[in-house]
Amino acid sequence: MDKKTASKFAQALGSLGKADVIPEGWATAREIADSQGVSMPHMQKKIRALVESGTAEMQRFKIKTSRGFYPVPHYRIK
Repeated sequence: MDKKTASKFAQALGSLGKADVIPEGWATAREIADSQGVSMPHMQKKIRALVESGTAEMQRFKIKTSRGFYPVPHYRIK
């Protein structure tokens, strides 16, 4: 393997164990449900309706979970 390819692999592997920086205004469904005092299934249904109507948007950010670093959907109102 040449040095350029090895460098690209090293960068990709290094980014596997890092969380993304979450911009201001984005929250997970669990965070929104907790702040509103409702259950997760109820909030997911409401968020799905907001995303489908175009009122909210979804983007996946990699965060540290109990299972490791995973892309988790985050939402914000447009």
